[in-house]
Amino acid sequence: MRHRSRTILRAIGLIAVGVLIPGVVFAGGQSGGMEPASQEKMTITWFWWGNADGNPTYTEKLIEEMFNVEIEVNRISYFTEKEKASLAISTGQFPDFGFAYEDPLKMWTDGITRSIPHEMIKKYAPKYAQVLDDTGVGWLVTLNPDNPEEKIGLPGVSAYTKNQIGQFMVFREDWARKGGLALPGYEDTKMAMDLVPKTHFYDHDYTLEEVEAYLAACRDEDLDGNGKDDTIPLGACNSLEWSFLPYLNALGLHHTNNYESDGKILDYCVVPQYKEFLRLMAKWYKMGLIDKEFPTIDVRKKWEKEGLGLVGMTGSRWNYVVRDGINIAAPNSMAKNEENVDVIMTWPPTGFGGSNTRVMGAYSLIPLSPAHCGYVNKSVSDAKLARILQIFDWLKGTDEGWVASMRGQEGVHFDWEGEAWNSRPVYRKEEDRPAADKDGRFDYYPAVYSEERTKFLVFDQLLTVMNKYIYAGKGPAMLSFPARVDFFNETGYADKQLQYADALNTTRDEFYMKAITGEVDIDAEWDAYVSRWLSLGGKELMAELAKAPKAAPLRLEGKRVY
Repeated sequence: MRHRSRTILRAIGLIAVGVLIPGVVFAGGQSGGMEPASQEKMTITWFWWGNADGNPTYTEKLIEEMFNVEIEVNRISYFTEKEKASLAISTGQFPDFGFAYEDPLKMWTDGITRSIPHEMIKKYAPKYAQVLDDTGVGWLVTLNPDNPEEKIGLPGVSAYTKNQIGQFMVFREDWARKGGLALPGYEDTKMAMDLVPKTHFYDHDYTLEEVEAYLAACRDEDLDGNGKDDTIPLGACNSLEWSFLPYLNALGLHHTNNYESDGKILDYCVVPQYKEFLRLMAKWYKMGLIDKEFPTIDVRKKWEKEGLGLVGMTGSRWNYVVRDGINIAAPNSMAKNEENVDVIMTWPPTGFGGSNTRVMGAYSLIPLSPAHCGYVNKSVSDAKLARILQIFDWLKGTDEGWVASMRGQEGVHFDWEGEAWNSRPVYRKEEDRPAADKDGRFDYYPAVYSEERTKFLVFDQLLTVMNKYIYAGKGPAMLSFPARVDFFNETGYADKQLQYADALNTTRDEFYMKAITGEVDIDAEWDAYVSRWLSLGGKELMAELAKAPKAAPLRLEGKRVY
């Protein structure tokens, strides 16, 4: 909790309405559609970590004054303390409101959350309601199974991303040249992705065979010239996404999708291409091309190794490029700015022999994130819910609230990169923020990223690359989309997921690790693995998914259909 150590108060049973502080004016516009404040003050507990010393942040205090509330945060980070967050939720300690990396239906069926009437959203969060309207389907997701006029979570929106491009391959230019990885036309076609410039996008198609040859050079040759046999050819960790996704993509699969195989709908992890992927990764592991520690380390440890200059090739996302070239994660971490060397980011490889099987990323049918929600505790009254919705509306529905939640106070916690309210708010380094309020921000999840807010999120150099290659060109053509999508919960798929997900995921993950590390013979055990996965509920799960609409017609030449 915050520095105020006292028992969490229950909601006061009075209808809550918003309030504007006299004299407080925001540069970007008005605070939005709120009625005069109730005189009654209430305490709201919130899922947020806040300042390390327990003092309220700038934005937290601003909310308290604007909305006549007292905020008490639970001081748990849903980013870095996921186990602690899950434990708090499972033991009945979910606050009045907050984001969580949890399934909305599970939160509801477990009796943790309450429903949110559509009419209350429209009345007390009109700007957010407009966001839901604009998506075309906002009122059709996260519905209460017992009442279609209520939601069981407030979904995030990621319209600005347009397409969810996944992991690119990342490596150093100097190591590539020493290791024999060809770079045809690189100097003429490279595009800077940061201001150093250090990270560059390279529009080139490598084959799996070329990648394997380069990884072998990282293993056998002293590419960093330190005289030590300490290079890890391919950086990896216990997350498939942050380790091997480009190579899964090379074989036509994405780890969040289902596919049609021999007339059946199957999850990615039981189709024949996945078997080929496991064979390839097992081969590379046996050859010494993959970090031997990958089963036991997390992504941050992987990033640490990359930052120490130990890794020859890795994977990362375009949105991990930072403006000043300094970051704990790739691509920026693969070389220090003062080294004066390019870090290259490029597409996943093509399939075996250059075959055109490659996909990349997951196609977003609509710009909503129905599994990325804000939740309301089941004990919250309608009166408190009204006040929560008004706060949520300011945080998500106005640029002023959105920027304050993301960056704190202008001139104290952040500075505008360019023109105020028309460029990125750049968070100051920790040592340049006040000791009494290091954080300054407030709960910025679930994210509500509209296309108009791209200017707050991406600096010019990166946006130029995105517009040329990710939003256009090869990017959209490579997007992977599932065979079937039960986006509106029209089948029993969600219920079957709740019933069988744990057993299915455990079976998948165990075979994945044992297959790559050579503990099992993939060819000899594949059929038994698939049979086991299907018998543990996978067959029932896929049978329900087969009843869902086909996703392909929704793609329509790479454009969303609302």
